[in-house]
Amino acid sequence: MMPSLLQQCTECQRYQYPQRHLCGHCLGDQLTDLAFCHPGILVAASDLHHSLEARFTQQLPWRIGTVKLDCGPTVLVHIKDLGIRSGMPVSVKNALQSDGSELLQASRQP
Repeated sequence: MMPSLLQQCTECQRYQYPQRHLCGHCLGDQLTDLAFCHPGILVAASDLHHSLEARFTQQLPWRIGTVKLDCGPTVLVHIKDLGIRSGMPVSVKNALQSDGSELLQASRQP
């Protein structure tokens, strides 16, 4: 699985996620891939109790949420820390799973 990266358009300087071939704002095609470790605010969280994906069924219930990144985009994340609540500041980064796949994970800001 390809790592999740944030993109920045070199023409309008906007960030976007997920990756695309063109900028969603100005349609520029000069996009730079950036390492994914950004602060944001947890907008909402929920517990997933059923999944058709085998790699997720072993982790159920699975806490997921949406984070509005300070740099612009909103992303879907995995939340390991059950103490994180909506409205709290979090850091979002890539996390490597036991099967070798990557997903975005939110944690409390230090």
